[in-house]
Amino acid sequence: MHSIAVSCLYSLYENKDFLFDLYRYLCNKWTVVGSKLVYNFSIGYVMIILFKESSRAKDLGLLVLRVGIGLIFICHGYQKLFGGPEKWLWLGGNMVHVGITFTPTFWGFMAALSECIGGGMLVLGFGTRIAAFFMADVMIVALMMHFNQGDSFSVFSHPLSLLVVFISLLISGAGAYSIDSRFR
Repeated sequence: MHSIAVSCLYSLYENKDFLFDLYRYLCNKWTVVGSKLVYNFSIGYVMIILFKESSRAKDLGLLVLRVGIGLIFICHGYQKLFGGPEKWLWLGGNMVHVGITFTPTFWGFMAALSECIGGGMLVLGFGTRIAAFFMADVMIVALMMHFNQGDSFSVFSHPLSLLVVFISLLISGAGAYSIDSRFR
């Protein structure tokens, strides 16, 4: 029975309308058992997605990465962007760690704008490499701040990890499920 389910799921995966079929498949798996709504999920489909070498799986992975990181940065950037000049002054003051000491309010505003607008650009997959470049710059400043303050690895590993993510997006681009792919 399991092999039949896997072969059906594999044929679903090979369909041209992959995302629509995935959505339809997942939506049809909800059933009512007693008074509870239960989700019947087949691990076989997940295994096919994860272990089959295909550009669709890679593009789906880039989509999940972009949307997840983008939404997080919209939230972080929004607070900073609407924090006003005091917040921008504090943010821009950290530019001293990379040797820039003039107009800290401007640099703070640009960092907040990069996080908020850049996060939105990642979610849409629009100008992904440009957004990733500016967001990587913000992470470099954050990383240098933590280094210069003598913070431990557990503190500076967060901006370091995000720097790696943004460099990866800078190299790979947005993938097929993006607005960028329409302009290739």
